[in-house]
Amino acid sequence: LILTSGAVVGFGLFERSIPRLAHGSFEFLGSAVPKDRIIAVVFAVALLLLVYLFLKRSRYGQAMVASAQNRESALLRGIDPNQMSRLAFVIACALAAAGGALAGSILELAPAMGIQPLVKGLIIIVLGGLGSLLGATVGGIILGLLDGVLPVIVSPVISSVAPLIIVIIVLLVRPQGMFGHE
Repeated sequence: LILTSGAVVGFGLFERSIPRLAHGSFEFLGSAVPKDRIIAVVFAVALLLLVYLFLKRSRYGQAMVASAQNRESALLRGIDPNQMSRLAFVIACALAAAGGALAGSILELAPAMGIQPLVKGLIIIVLGGLGSLLGATVGGIILGLLDGVLPVIVSPVISSVAPLIIVIIVLLVRPQGMFGHE
């Protein structure tokens, strides 16, 4: 609420746009797919792969994972959990900035535009399981497919409620999410 109010004071109530990454579109299975969305998907997949490789293959990434899983054990191994938390925060900010730049080139920017992605992010985390990169990826794909396919098959009202129904079912069947650990 504070950030939204600050955005209204700083930028006004009206939507704004920034220049697109690319103009034009490609034909794919009889549908026009804008080039800027293709660039955004490729960039997002590349970032996801980079984060995965960083967490699995680099010393700092493994130290971050160790600190997140067990701070005391990380301390015993000579890892500073506070430094790893700061590094994680910096990486999260950089990824948020990249996501904002990609979204800004595709969407109209408005002060309250962050509410819907926030709810979608929460749904993805609950579906996939807290702390699971694979779960977040699968949860994101599931939510993306639901958002893209359901409005075509059923009414938009039902398609907007379907992700919440699936989250409730997942929480009832597997409270830790699809890939979360107990």
